[in-house]
Amino acid sequence: MGPLTAASLELGSYQRGYEHIVRLHMLQEVEDMATQVIFSSESRTVDILKNWKSRLLSTEETFRTQEPILNLRRTLLSLVDEKQELLTLSIKQETGCLWLKSASIARHSNCMQAAHNLLLHAADYHLPEYCLEHADLISTQGDPHQALLNLQKTIESWTASEEVPLATKAKAMLMVGKLLEETDHDSQTILKHYKEVIAIDGENEEGHFCLGRYYDRLLTLVEKNPSNYADVLNYTIKHYGDALTYGNRFIYHCLPRALSLWLDYGNSSASKQEKALLQSNVDKITKLMENLVDQLAPYQFLIAFSQIISRVCHHDDNVYATLEKIILILLKHYPQHSLWLMIAVSKSSNSTRKNRCKAIINKAKHIFPRWTKVIDDICKLGRCLLDVCSCESESKRTFVKMNDVCRELVRLTKSDDFSPVMVPLQSSLTVTLPACQDAPSDHNPFPGVQPSIVSFDDRVDILNSLQRPKKVIILASDGNRYTMMCKPKDDLRKDCRLMEFNTVINKFLIRDPECRQRHLHIRTYAVIPLSEDSGLVEWVDNTTGYRPILQTTYQEKGMYTSGVDVKKLLPKDSDKRNKKVLKDIFVNKILPRHPPVLGEWFMKAFPDPTSWYSSSQSFARTAAVMSIVGYMVGLGDRHGENILIDCTNGDVVHVDFSYLFNKGLTLEVPEIVPFRLTHNMVDAMGVTKYEGTFRISCEMTMKLMRQQRDPLMCVLKTLIHDPLVEWVVKTSRSQSSDKGVKIVSDIDERLQGKTGKTLPLSVKSHVLQLIKEATDIDNLCQMYIGWGPYL
Repeated sequence: MGPLTAASLELGSYQRGYEHIVRLHMLQEVEDMATQVIFSSESRTVDILKNWKSRLLSTEETFRTQEPILNLRRTLLSLVDEKQELLTLSIKQETGCLWLKSASIARHSNCMQAAHNLLLHAADYHLPEYCLEHADLISTQGDPHQALLNLQKTIESWTASEEVPLATKAKAMLMVGKLLEETDHDSQTILKHYKEVIAIDGENEEGHFCLGRYYDRLLTLVEKNPSNYADVLNYTIKHYGDALTYGNRFIYHCLPRALSLWLDYGNSSASKQEKALLQSNVDKITKLMENLVDQLAPYQFLIAFSQIISRVCHHDDNVYATLEKIILILLKHYPQHSLWLMIAVSKSSNSTRKNRCKAIINKAKHIFPRWTKVIDDICKLGRCLLDVCSCESESKRTFVKMNDVCRELVRLTKSDDFSPVMVPLQSSLTVTLPACQDAPSDHNPFPGVQPSIVSFDDRVDILNSLQRPKKVIILASDGNRYTMMCKPKDDLRKDCRLMEFNTVINKFLIRDPECRQRHLHIRTYAVIPLSEDSGLVEWVDNTTGYRPILQTTYQEKGMYTSGVDVKKLLPKDSDKRNKKVLKDIFVNKILPRHPPVLGEWFMKAFPDPTSWYSSSQSFARTAAVMSIVGYMVGLGDRHGENILIDCTNGDVVHVDFSYLFNKGLTLEVPEIVPFRLTHNMVDAMGVTKYEGTFRISCEMTMKLMRQQRDPLMCVLKTLIHDPLVEWVVKTSRSQSSDKGVKIVSDIDERLQGKTGKTLPLSVKSHVLQLIKEATDIDNLCQMYIGWGPYL
C-alpha cells in the first residue's frame, strides 16, 4: 500500500498507481476463490466465473494489464480442478476460454508472437471457438485467404455435430462472410453467408449490420435500374433497422445512413411512367421506417435529432408524418433536450420549415399537456436570449445590466411558476448509450445531474470583438454559476453540427483501448443556435487564447512586435510578393523577432515537474487529435484567437468552425498548411518536440478514423447535405449538389490516405507528410500574415 499512498499525493494519481490497483484486483480474486470455493463446503464456482467477466471489463484493455489477471485465473482454476472432480469439464472449458481471451488481447495489442504461443495452449482444449481466434490471427498477419480456407474447413467438419453452440456457428459464418468480402468474392456468395448468419441467429446485431452494409454497397451497382434499386434499398434499411433493434454497437453508422437513404429516395427526377413506381416504393420504405420507429427506443433517435429536424420540409406527406411522429416521441420523453435543438428551426427564414416546426410544437403541447408550461417557458427564454444577442450598445461600453437589456428575461426567471429549464451544457446534452447490449427501452441517456436555470446575473459583459458578443452568467439549481456567450451576426449551425461530429469522434476514441489509455479526446462545448444568425456558446472556463498568451510573453521579455509592424515588413507591391522574397523576409526579419516562447510559458504556468509533464502531454495529445480531425474535414482559419489553451491542464480547445471543407483554399491568400504546427506549438511539446507524443497521437487518431471510415462518412454526409446549413456558395441546385459530392469524395479520399494522384499512403507516411507540410518554411512564409505563421 505504500507506493499507492505515495502515488495518491501527486497529480494523475490513479494513472500512476494503476499497476498497484491491478495487484489489489488480483489479490481480491485470490481471496474470493479461496473463501468461496477452495476452503468452502458449498462451492460457488459458477458465481465466481460470472463475476470474473464483469470484473475484467472494468480493467484497462491492454495485454500488459489483463494478461497477469488471466494467468492468475488459470492458476486458480487448476487448484479447483484438483479439488472438485464434478466440475472438471466446465472448469477445463473455462480455462480454454481464458487462453483464447489472452490470445485475443495479445492480437489486439499487436503482440503477434505472444498471440501465437497462447493459441497453441488453447488448442489443447479443443474448443469450437478456437477456429475463430486462429482465423483472426492469420488474417491480421496479412493472409485473409488462408484464414478463409481454414475456417471453411472447420465449419464443414461441424455439419454433423450438435455440440457446437449456435452462437459460435453464427460467429464463424459471419467471419467467413467478412473474409469473403475482404478477398473480393462474388456478391451472391457473400450475401448467402451473411443470410445464413441471420438464419442461425436472427438476433445477431453484427450479422444484420454486415448484411445491411453490403446491400448498401450494392446500391451504386443497381442505381440505373429503378426496380432493383428499390428492392436493394428496402433490404438495406431493413437490416440496418434490425441491427439497431438488437443493439447500439453500430448506431452511428446505421441510423444516420438509414435516415439519409429514406429521406433522399424519391428526390431525383423521374419520367411520368417512373413516378408512379417511385411513389409506390417511397410508400413501402416509409412504412418500413414507421415500423422501425415503433421498435426502437426513443433515446436512439436522439443520436440523429439534428438530421431529423432539418428534413421537416420533405415534400412527401407520408414521410413528413413519420418525421413528425419521431419528433413528437422525442418531445414526449426528452422535451428540454429536443426544444433547445429546435429553437433555431422555429425561427427559420423558410416559411414552410418555420410553420411545420411550430405546428409540431403546438401538437406536442396538445398531446402532452403536462409539458405545455415547460415548452412555453423554453420558447420564451429563447426569444429573450435572442434579444440579448442583438441588443445594441455604445462602442465604448464593456458591460450593461440585464434589466436594461432584456427586462422580460428577468421577469420570466423570477416568476414563481417558471419551469426548471435545463442549462444547455455539453455535459447535459450529450447522449450516453447503454453499456450493455440487453439495455431496457427506458434507458436514461442523460444519467448525470442536469442543473436547471434559477436566474441570470445582472451584469452582462460585452466582449471586444467585431460582433460584440455578450457574456452572461446563469445561476443554476446546483449552486454553480455557468457562463454562456450570446453571439450575434454569426451562423452557429455549422459549429453545432461539427461539434456533434466531434462528439462522435470522442465516442470512437474512448472505445479504442490504445486511444483511451492515452486519453486522446477533443474538447467539446455546447453550441445552441437560436436563429439563423445568432446563438449561445458554452463558455470554456480557464482558457486563454494562443495569440494573447504569446503576446503577453513577448511583452514580458521586451520583444513584442504588433501585427501592424509585422505587415510593414512585407513588400507593399503584391507583384513583388513571390515565394523567394517572402521566404527571405520571413526567415531573416520576422522569425528572429518571434523566437519560440510557449514552452517557457508552460514552465511558468505549471511550475512543478509532474504538472508540467502532464500539461505538455495533454497539449500535444489534444493538438494532435484536432489537427488530424481538422485536416480530414478541411478545417481552416486556425489563427491565434481560434485556438485556446486550458490554463489548468494544457488542453487545446478549438473554436469557430466557419471555414470547413477546404474553404481556406478559396481565400485570396490560400491556406496551404494542413493544420497549425508553428515553432511555438512545437516548443510546448517538450523535449521530443513533434517526434514524440504528438506524432504517435496523430498516427493513432488517423488509424482510428480510417478504421471507422464508414460510420464517419455516414455522419459527414448528413452534415454536408443538411438543408439547414449552407456549406458552399449556391449558384444553382445542380451545382450545389455537385460541390457536395466533391466535398464527400475529397474527405473519403483523405480517410483512405489518398493525396493527389498517388497510391494510398500508410498511416505513418501520411502523418509524416502532413507534419512536413505544416512545418515547412516554404509553406508558412506564404500564409496570410494575420493567421500568424510566425507565432
